[in-house]
Amino acid sequence: MTREAEIAELVAAARAAMANAHAPYSRFAVGAAVRLTDGSIVTGCNFENASYGLSLCAETVALATVNAQGRFAGVAAIAVVGGAMDGAGQAIVTPCGRCRQVMNEAEQMAGRPLAIYCATPDSGQIVEHSCPMPLVRRTLASLLSGRTELPMSILSDKWIREQALSNAMIEPFVESQRRDNCISYGLSSYGYDARVADEFKIFTNIDSTIVDPKNFDTNSFVDRKTDCCIIPPNSFALARTVEYFRVPRDVLVICLGKSTYARCGIIVNVTPLEPGWEGHVTLEFSNTTPLPAKIYANEGACQFLFLKGNEPCEVSYADRAGKYMGQQGVTLPRL
Repeated sequence: MTREAEIAELVAAARAAMANAHAPYSRFAVGAAVRLTDGSIVTGCNFENASYGLSLCAETVALATVNAQGRFAGVAAIAVVGGAMDGAGQAIVTPCGRCRQVMNEAEQMAGRPLAIYCATPDSGQIVEHSCPMPLVRRTLASLLSGRTELPMSILSDKWIREQALSNAMIEPFVESQRRDNCISYGLSSYGYDARVADEFKIFTNIDSTIVDPKNFDTNSFVDRKTDCCIIPPNSFALARTVEYFRVPRDVLVICLGKSTYARCGIIVNVTPLEPGWEGHVTLEFSNTTPLPAKIYANEGACQFLFLKGNEPCEVSYADRAGKYMGQQGVTLPRL
C-alpha cells in the first residue's frame, strides 16, 4: 500500500469513528484513528458529559485504548476528523493541548516521530502535522509570510534564578528540585515546578445549579483547608499555587501539569500568565477517573515554562488593568 493510500485509509477510519461520538451538548463529533507499526488501526471518538470540561477527546480515547492493549510504544500515526453533527461546515479540527501532550508522550515512548493528519469531514483537505504542533505551525507561518522573527525562546534555570532572586519573580523561590518522599517541586532545567497550597474549592452539584462563567454561583463549591484534598469522581477542584508570580513585560509563561498526576488521570489546567501579570496562580484540577482522587498540598502540582518574546509588548496585562491582576488566594471567575 502506498503512503497516500495509508493516509486515506487512516482518515477514513477516523471519519467512520465520528458516527459513534457521544456529543449531546456541543453537537460536534470528532473521530480519531491510530495506526500501529503492525499496520492495525484503533479508533476513538469524543465522549461528553454534563460536566462539559471533563469530556474526553477522540484522540485521547483512541490513544488510551491503544495503551490499555499494551501497545502504546507501537503508535506510528494518528488521524483526526471532526465536524458539526448537522453536517454544516468543512473545517479542519486540530488536537487540543491535553491531546498534544498525550501524543508527545506516545512519540517519546515509541522513539520515533508521530505523524498527525487532520482532515475535513469530506476528506477534501488533509494537513500533516508533527509534535510539537504549535511551534511547527508558527514557524511555517513565519517562513511563508517572509517574516524573519524567530519563535519565542524558552528561558533556562540560570535566567529563572536571577529573576527570582533579583526581581522577586517567584516568591517563595526554591533553587533546586525537592523530591524527598513528595511530588517534586522547585527549579528545573528550563522551568519551575510550583506547589499547590492547602486551600481548595471542591465542585459540588448539591443545588443542581448551572455553571455560568458570567454569573458564577459560589454555592457550587465547598471550601476545604487541608493537607490532602479528595476530588470526587469526574469532578474538579480549584486551588492556588504556594508561589506568588510577577511576570516580566517581555515574557509569556505557559503551565503544564505534572506527569505524576497526569498518569493518574488528574489534569491541571491553567491559562498562560501574560506579560506584566502578577499574583497567585489559580489552578484547576480535573479528576477524569471514575474514582476519588487525591491532591497533596505543599507538593509539586505543575511546571511553568518561561518564553521570551522578540521584544517587549506594547500593552501588558498590567497596562490594561486585567481583572485578575494581583489576585491572591483561590480566585473564582470574574466578569
